[in-house]
Amino acid sequence: MNTARFYQIVILILVLLNLGTLAFLWFTRPESGRQQRHERPSNLLLRELQLTPPQQDQFGRLRQEHLFRLRQLQKRERNLHERFFSEVLRPEPDTIRMKSLIDSMATLRGRMEMMTFNHFRQLAGLLNTEQKEKFDQLFWQVLDRAMPPPVPAEPPAPPPPPAVPHGKQSK
Repeated sequence: MNTARFYQIVILILVLLNLGTLAFLWFTRPESGRQQRHERPSNLLLRELQLTPPQQDQFGRLRQEHLFRLRQLQKRERNLHERFFSEVLRPEPDTIRMKSLIDSMATLRGRMEMMTFNHFRQLAGLLNTEQKEKFDQLFWQVLDRAMPPPVPAEPPAPPPPPAVPHGKQSK
């Protein structure tokens, strides 16, 4: 067998081994990874609490009502944000108007937080003792998934340019 043919066979075997390894890793990856991190909070609750059909119906109604009311407030909040940031475009921003808009946004945010608090209290009221214990264990995980993602951190500032030694000038 000549050398070129030998290397072709070795390369083919290595490529097949790599493909086999990738296929193995792809098909045997755990389901609890990326897929569960993006699972909706309501689906996590339904799965983990094992709600009875009547509880599922009640939870569905509570959830729909909560989301409807929350979306209404979010629309109002967005409108307030737009009005607030439109002041950037004005030659002289109206600081009294800006303060009023900030106060309105804070009040609205407080209402949304209280609505979410009451929603979880209502859900807890539907549960039996065993489900309540599971709920207590899941609560922070569910709340984290329900919250908007955090604002990404700013990348670190670039390092300062190197100092020019005294007496030397760049041309």
